[in-house]
Amino acid sequence: MDDIIFNNTSDEFNFLSNFSIYPIFIDKQSWRSVEHFYQASKFEEPEVREMIRNVSSPFDLIEKGHKHGRILKNWDEIKGEVMEKALIGKFLQYPQLKNKLLNTGLSNRIIYVSVDRFWGEDKDGKGENNLGRLLMKVRTLLREITINNWILPPWIPFKDIAQEDMFWRMGLGESYIMEWAKWYYSLGVIERKNYEEYYPANEEWNDFYSDY
Repeated sequence: MDDIIFNNTSDEFNFLSNFSIYPIFIDKQSWRSVEHFYQASKFEEPEVREMIRNVSSPFDLIEKGHKHGRILKNWDEIKGEVMEKALIGKFLQYPQLKNKLLNTGLSNRIIYVSVDRFWGEDKDGKGENNLGRLLMKVRTLLREITINNWILPPWIPFKDIAQEDMFWRMGLGESYIMEWAKWYYSLGVIERKNYEEYYPANEEWNDFYSDY
């Protein structure tokens, strides 16, 4: 069993890092990376969260936030839930990343190397490795909800975005629809029928399958 070891500048496993630039859509907003969402969620003031959301590099986030904002009093209690929410969003919204994570193998331990001993392990192997643990938890979850490598219909990973929203005509939303459509058209008639029965469109997306 080989360990999957990564840090914030890894090459092969860079996609696991919160600092990798994969915009995610959570709480009706787009975030440049998991790290953007996580760091912004620490603070009480909406203006500080918005400032952090617009920082270009994730490596500048910690300094920016701590200079200007008040950290939530219960942050230590909820930070694990916030991170898990962001990771699930990331890997559901990017099918190619989901497949990469699944391909690391369920038996392989994921280790985040960092000076932060809560989220990772240091060079001496000391630390709680909670980010690695969460990635393994998300990997198991994705394995459980993935059937025949199906790509989720858009109303599941982006449940807060209306079908008529401009989000679907640009950027991440457009890319997701194109990826989904390409995959959907690769299915046979029976596979499509099974998929549509398993993921029936809700009222808002009622005509989605017929449009394709």
